[in-house]
Amino acid sequence: MTETRSAIFTWLGLLLLLAVTAATSRFDLGWGNVTINFAIAVAKAALILIVFMRLKANAVVLRLAAATTILWVAIMYVLTFADYANR
Repeated sequence: MTETRSAIFTWLGLLLLLAVTAATSRFDLGWGNVTINFAIAVAKAALILIVFMRLKANAVVLRLAAATTILWVAIMYVLTFADYANR
């Protein structure tokens, strides 16, 4: 029953974050929209990783692999945005 309860609360959290994302699209905040929506996307990904992929309960090696992947994607985003900003 605990897994079902956790999945339901996670699903409700994801729906709430979806509603916040949709609500922020109605306001013109300039770069604030990008920042807020990116932070919401990170929160959604974290919920999915922790609850549905069960990273919290898995071995250290799997958590390390997931963290390394996230770090690599973050580096690629930073390099992409730096290239875009300098053009």
